Amino acid sequence: MCAFADEIWPEGQRRHRAWLLFGWFVPVAQVFVPKMFMNDLWAAAQPVERRCRGHPLLTAWWLAVLAAGQWADGFSLLKRATASTARDALHHLALSEILYVGMAALTLAVVRRIDRMRNGWGARAG
Repeated sequence: MCAFADEIWPEGQRRHRAWLLFGWFVPVAQVFVPKMFMNDLWAAAQPVERRCRGHPLLTAWWLAVLAAGQWADGFSLLKRATASTARDALHHLALSEILYVGMAALTLAVVRRIDRMRNGWGARAG
């Protein structure tokens, strides 16, 4: 999809492609670089007259990714749980699973929406 964004709107891409990988691992950058790429991809997929970065769906998706990442230690809490803390650990695990399901649903919605916009470009070009 980045090749698509580079082809359609090369001047709209704010970061070099190497940041696609580095953006997930560089400590501070991992909070904003992946979302920045998605915003750029979203904007590139829009018709020129409606092109803008960001969308509430992208923001909801990214907040779900961050929230799920914060609660990702549910299993490790459950392994260390004692009889008195097992209930809290199970609640933590249930919340993390709910967040992961929400994140997966939003990821699917974002990918399908961008794919529809991308396919619209093929129809406009052909």
